[in-house]
Amino acid sequence: MANPVIHIEHLSSNVEQGKKFYTSLFDWKVEDMPVPGAEPYQVVKAEQGPNIGFFTIPGDTRPSWLTYVRVDDIKASVAKA
Repeated sequence: MANPVIHIEHLSSNVEQGKKFYTSLFDWKVEDMPVPGAEPYQVVKAEQGPNIGFFTIPGDTRPSWLTYVRVDDIKASVAKA
């Protein structure tokens, strides 16, 4: 597959609410991943496909998803976009 999705993050000011919703919907198992100098990052380790992370954003911002895609040459990909 060209340019595969390698990681997905759920961004929310209320991570606990998002985790509760998605873990009940998809039966995901969330694990803490230590991050030096920060709160633990919560991840769903997928058996197939990309891992999914839950990331807290400050303020009263609507939840959103951020997708990471692998590219061979970032400058060429930015120019193409």
